[in-house]
Amino acid sequence: MTFGDADDQALTELVPQGVDVLSGRPLRGRLTRRLPLALQWSWSAELAGRIEQAHGLDPFDLAVISHSYAFHYTEGLGDIPRIVDAQNIESRVYEQFSGLPRADREKLRRLAGRAGIGFVGAGRTAGQIAALEREVWRRASAVACVSAPELDQIAAASPATRTVLAPNSVSHPAAAQGPRRAMTVTFSGSLNYLPNIDAVVQLAEQVAPRLRTAEPDIRLVVAGAEPAPALAAYCADHGIELVANPPVMSEVVAGTVMACPVRLVAGTRLKILDARDLGIPVVTTRLAAEGLDLSGDPGIAVRDDPDGLAGAVLRYLREPEWPPPRRYPAWTETLAPLAGLVRELLG
Repeated sequence: MTFGDADDQALTELVPQGVDVLSGRPLRGRLTRRLPLALQWSWSAELAGRIEQAHGLDPFDLAVISHSYAFHYTEGLGDIPRIVDAQNIESRVYEQFSGLPRADREKLRRLAGRAGIGFVGAGRTAGQIAALEREVWRRASAVACVSAPELDQIAAASPATRTVLAPNSVSHPAAAQGPRRAMTVTFSGSLNYLPNIDAVVQLAEQVAPRLRTAEPDIRLVVAGAEPAPALAAYCADHGIELVANPPVMSEVVAGTVMACPVRLVAGTRLKILDARDLGIPVVTTRLAAEGLDLSGDPGIAVRDDPDGLAGAVLRYLREPEWPPPRRYPAWTETLAPLAGLVRELLG
């Protein structure tokens, strides 16, 4: 599914020749009763029609579906095997959000702009999405997930479902390390996503004051896609530099210390892997590090309280030398279990 001309252009540039691409814009045509209201943005009647038409002309042998909420696109494909690449258990984020104090929830929805609308009534929505996920897991031939904790959660909710662990790896090969930027702290992530917006608030209100008390000249940078105007104004009010829609994220964060005060989670945080692959020290919460193998890496500090987060950031900023980059397995290795499952189901 594409959301604009830029997406359509990117498909032509990124997809190898010989690969057929079917795309459609969201919400063209009626909504689907299969999805909770908060996930209706993922429905495209246009795309669903094109998939069914293509299957009629040249039947598919197998479907790999990214995210549980896209399972309904395969409803017209008969009895072919279906693997759901869960990526995230979406209901977890809604459950965690609904447990925040009311004032925090209202602030985050305001800062998210249009992206916050789906989090109205998050507690009820969490139940609806959890029910959808359980149904999808039950109906799928297999479910792949990126972290052991989520694999265990799927197995507990749907014991008959076949599961496979296919962890994330770095987004891109490591780039050359840039020079260190004195007293610069960064946070990166999609800024139309509530968990990342919450992390920006935690950085601005809990961690930044402690950093500035110790180092008044410290520089704080937040970078990511599609920040709402309210979030841009919030960053300006809190003395945080905002880099919106950076074409190359590694150029923004290189040579800095990354702070990752995330407290709403699902899946795994690719930003942590990418940062360590670049040789960037990372200070993160335990929840943000969930599902990642960070053992034995002196470039990672796990702290859960604001004093601990700020203290670890300052320690890295003041160190004359940083730990070396952490090298992670290639995608060909981490996705091998999923590729093996595809070959098996294709017979």
